[in-house]
Amino acid sequence: MKGGGKKQRRHAGAVPYILGAFMTTGLLFSRGGLVTDTPTEFWQLLCDALFVPGILFASVGGLIFASGEGVFDMLRYGTMKLLLLFRRKEKRDEYPRTYYDYKAVRSEGKHVGTASLLLCGVVFLALAGVALVLYVRSGGM
Repeated sequence: MKGGGKKQRRHAGAVPYILGAFMTTGLLFSRGGLVTDTPTEFWQLLCDALFVPGILFASVGGLIFASGEGVFDMLRYGTMKLLLLFRRKEKRDEYPRTYYDYKAVRSEGKHVGTASLLLCGVVFLALAGVALVLYVRSGGM
């Protein structure tokens, strides 16, 4: 039974790469990437097409990673305490009274790996960097 879980996680980790490849291909084709006059123009278009999914995945993955590490816990706790002022007393009593209690309850939850999206963004940014180097070497800038 454990093997199925690993296989599912592996497939879930491949989804951003596949989505990024589709985004790159779509951006490349929308700007006429295969019908360029010079190699310099092709490397420029490829760099741009790889940069967009790279920065998108890296920024969203960074936010998810930071959120999973508890960076926004104080903000969430304060917002919920403020919103609970407008709810019935029964609902207010269900919520942790102190921030320490809230952190204890939150730490009991499962921790899931969230670095895969961040890693995917870094990979696309690295590929965009390689395309940028090839663009410069072919006479660009």
